[in-house]
Amino acid sequence: MKTILTLLTVFLLSSGSLNAQIDKILGKILEKTQEKSQNNDTEVNNPEMDNIKNLIKNFTTGINDLDKYSAELKCAYVLLKLGGTYESLDSELGNAALCKEQYDLYGMQLMVLASFTSVGYCFDNLMEIIPEADDKILTPEYKKFLDEYINTVSQTMVAGTISANSELEKDFIKTLTQGLMTFDFVYAGDKDSNTYKLLIYNHIDKLLRYLILEYYPVEVLAKSIKIGTQMKALHCSNGRT
Repeated sequence: MKTILTLLTVFLLSSGSLNAQIDKILGKILEKTQEKSQNNDTEVNNPEMDNIKNLIKNFTTGINDLDKYSAELKCAYVLLKLGGTYESLDSELGNAALCKEQYDLYGMQLMVLASFTSVGYCFDNLMEIIPEADDKILTPEYKKFLDEYINTVSQTMVAGTISANSELEKDFIKTLTQGLMTFDFVYAGDKDSNTYKLLIYNHIDKLLRYLILEYYPVEVLAKSIKIGTQMKALHCSNGRT
């Protein structure tokens, strides 16, 4: 999996036309968004944008304090948190009627996408342990990670309570639990059976592959260009309300 995505990334990033698109669309939009947010004479400070900045800063910088968890599990949390934030903004966009509101939400999505590129090491960490899609054999490293994920969220899933030493750790466990529950399944058998554990393994595997394929730098690049185009098309992007 890592080899295929790496080759695809190198191919796309080496494309002159793609680099030109980034310079022309994404670069200018990001610059204009920053200018608009800093221009207090014409723009009102946006508390929502500040909240997104602080949210991303808090969990990306504070995650290193959770020493008892593996780097791979912390990376799964960061990708889940960023992905959840991006998709939450996407949902808000669907209900945004005002041009300025849409513009700001697009700008916040660009900030989240830029954050994905700053945690590229997380994709590397996870892709090192995830087997190819057609490989059904669980390596010791991957099984260790899957067991750590299950053990971390098991109390929350069974008792609905979270035992944590900090607010960050509480959010860490909650986010991992919610990520797993995004894949609905029904199992009426023994929860301690090997069949049940394999089912959970499968759900975590699907989750990781979704995060990688949806937010890998190549996909983030495509999303950013699309958002930049949509922002530029808004009538308020030139300063009009």
